Amino acid sequence: MVWPRAVALALAPLTVAFAGAAVTAQLIAETSTYDAIEIGLTTTVALVITGLAVLVALREPRNSLAVVMAWMGLLAALVGFSDTYLSAQASAPASLPPLPTEVYAFLSVTWAWLYAAITLLFLLFPTGRPLSRRWAWMMPILLLDTAAIQAIMMTAPGPMDAPYQGLPHPFGTLPLSMSVGLRVITFPLFISCMLLAAVSLWLRYRRGDHLARRQVKWLVLALLLLPLTLVLSWGGLLLAGTHAYAGYGMAAMYVAVPLATAIAVLRHDLFDVDRAVASAAAYAVLTVGVVAVYLGAAALSGALLGGQSPILAALVTAAMAVALGPARRRVQRVVDRVLYPPRRRALDALADLQRRVNGGDAAPEELEAVLRAALRSSGLRVGVLAPGASTYLDSDGTEVPGEGHKVVVAGQTIGVIAAREISRRFMHEVANRAGLLVELIRLRLESTRALEEARASRARLQEVGYEERRRLERDLHDVAQQRLVSLGISMRLAERRLTAGGELTAEEASALIRQWVGEVTRSTSELRDLAHGIRPSALDDGLQPALALMTQWVPLPLDTKVTVHSELPDAISTTAYHVVAEAIANALKHSTASRLELTVAETAGTLVVRVRDDGSGGAVLSEQGGLSSLRDRVAAAGGTLRVASRPGMGTTVEAELPVDEEKPCAS
Repeated sequence: MVWPRAVALALAPLTVAFAGAAVTAQLIAETSTYDAIEIGLTTTVALVITGLAVLVALREPRNSLAVVMAWMGLLAALVGFSDTYLSAQASAPASLPPLPTEVYAFLSVTWAWLYAAITLLFLLFPTGRPLSRRWAWMMPILLLDTAAIQAIMMTAPGPMDAPYQGLPHPFGTLPLSMSVGLRVITFPLFISCMLLAAVSLWLRYRRGDHLARRQVKWLVLALLLLPLTLVLSWGGLLLAGTHAYAGYGMAAMYVAVPLATAIAVLRHDLFDVDRAVASAAAYAVLTVGVVAVYLGAAALSGALLGGQSPILAALVTAAMAVALGPARRRVQRVVDRVLYPPRRRALDALADLQRRVNGGDAAPEELEAVLRAALRSSGLRVGVLAPGASTYLDSDGTEVPGEGHKVVVAGQTIGVIAAREISRRFMHEVANRAGLLVELIRLRLESTRALEEARASRARLQEVGYEERRRLERDLHDVAQQRLVSLGISMRLAERRLTAGGELTAEEASALIRQWVGEVTRSTSELRDLAHGIRPSALDDGLQPALALMTQWVPLPLDTKVTVHSELPDAISTTAYHVVAEAIANALKHSTASRLELTVAETAGTLVVRVRDDGSGGAVLSEQGGLSSLRDRVAAAGGTLRVASRPGMGTTVEAELPVDEEKPCAS
């Protein structure tokens, strides 16, 4: 086991033991309710800090901050124990044995080690190591100076601090001049160590990366509780004539510092710490302002009216309550510019881009560049999600990873903003503000893609039309035309023979006529076959009989459910027939299916044609191939074609065709 974890876990039982002893002593002492609340608060603080230390030790066993936090918890428990045990032993000497006077003398100066622990935490935050080797020398100096302060205070002339003022000095006392001289040396050195620890934090922030800066901001957030301590101190002095209530603020800050440390080390991305720091700073400024106004009002009332004036205090309080809302917003804006500039820049940039887009001076596609400049994030990406799509695309059509913050409008995800170095809470606010611009980008991109697909589809339809005409010309020339030409030549020869005075016997004439009739019959049949290639003759009796005739020769089990209630337009029937024929042909040729399912149903003015197989899947609706031509044919009829095909899960080809009115085919 590494030493930071071992030491932190070893100190935890000691803290629990001293906290339990403090509570037990309080129950025996039967002191005032205020003392009971104070001891309960102190022991709670000690146990909370110790729990945080154990958590850090278990999750980050090599980070020595766990040891410092465990030490802070132990010191808090010692403070609670030292404040109660003496009075409890005095009130019930038979229940508790007296402690040596040397122990009481040591416990009377525990406060020095409390400040030393916080200073040491600042020096080691957040990695558990000093900023550099040059900063490491501060730790022994700090500890030696704290030990010197304790020795000086234990031997200072005069009574010891409460509640030990009645006890003798077990180590004797120093001359007053020597005691004062040593304090002049040790106390400024101690304060210098605290200031240098703050400088160390500031340097970590200035020199650190994004992670280090976020971690330091967590500690700054905890230190912003200092105004609460001041308010409790001043409020207690004004209302009760005592500074005792400041202890509650100190207790809150003493818990907040280890809590912020644990969050910074274990979950620095818990929420937007920048926003929290800016909000806390704004409230701190307002708190100081409120206290200053209240003190001014109290002083003014005392000077003008003599003594305290409840009426004036009530009026000042009411006026402050009315002005607090607008003042908070103004203060928040000022604080944001100083402590949270990315938020202010981003919101201002979004508002400016929205205004320019509304005025026609900018395009919404500039959103990505605007956010990159405002947030100073070169890797920021903005992607939109087209209807029915599964990937995000930027304004140039390039795929954007979907791990960023989703942009949601009216409960529908329409885009994503990806930026790794920016907190999730902040990006949530940016995404909400940018929702309308992302929707505009999405609509414009979808319109552009729809136009491009329409142009490509029209070009393919034209090419298909040209190819179909060339095929018909070739077939007519190679088959029917040649046969008719041959028939014409035969009839011309017979005519010339008769014109030249020749004679035809009845048998010869009958043979010629039979030959001509046969040629005409064969030409008619070939022309009919050519016409069937354009429109299947089976549709003369309707779509349902035509599909039944086509599917009876399918060599696989086929579940058929065809429900057509009305007489369909000829173009819709032809398109539906070709959808079924192409889908079944593809399934038989490519899918290795063992079973097919055909469903044709007419609902709400729409004919739905669906062919499903249980084959290998993997079909792709590409720009070339039979499915592409089928999509163009369906689009020309005013419908839509969808293909769902996952590897190993089969393929489903589904077409929706409008039957309320016949759509003209594109030429």
